Amino acid sequence: MLLEKLPDLKYLKSLFTWNEDGGLFWKKRMNNRIKIGDNAGTLMVSEHRHIKYHVVTINQKKYKKDRILFYLYTGINPENQFIEHIDRNELNYSKQNLRVSKKIFHKTRKNRHNKTSKFKGVSAYYPKWEAAIYKGYQKIYLGRYKSEFYAAVVYARALRNL
Repeated sequence: MLLEKLPDLKYLKSLFTWNEDGGLFWKKRMNNRIKIGDNAGTLMVSEHRHIKYHVVTINQKKYKKDRILFYLYTGINPENQFIEHIDRNELNYSKQNLRVSKKIFHKTRKNRHNKTSKFKGVSAYYPKWEAAIYKGYQKIYLGRYKSEFYAAVVYARALRNL
C-alpha cells in the first residue's frame, strides 16, 4: 500500500474533486456507502509508530491520501517516492505542505534529542530522565524522574547500596 502504483491521473480526476486545503471528495459513487460529495479516505493508525493517516480505497486497492492529492495537485506521479509532510503533521494534506521526500524514508525524520546525560547511569526519555544501574550483566531499573540531577542522585544512592 505504501508505494502502490496510483491509477491514471484522468481516472483520479473523474473520481474526485479536491481543494488546496487538503480536501478530497468523491465525485462518483463507488459503492452503496459512498455518496457524491463525501470525504474520501478512512483514518488509519499505524500499530508500531502511532502515526495517523488517511487511506482511500479505489477498486479494492488502498492508497495513501497524501499520494493521491500530490498527484492531483501537481500532475506528477509520485511512483516509487515518498511524500513528505513539511510540517510533520500527517493529517495536513494542504498543497503547500506536501512534497516529494529527498530522504530514503521520510518517517525517519523526527525531532532528535540528545539522549546522553552528563551523569553516569542516567539516560533521557523525554520529558523525563531514566536511572538504571548494572549488577553484573543484569540491568536494574531505578525509575524515571523529572530532573536529570534527581535521577543521578538515585543512581548514586543505588551504587552505594550495591
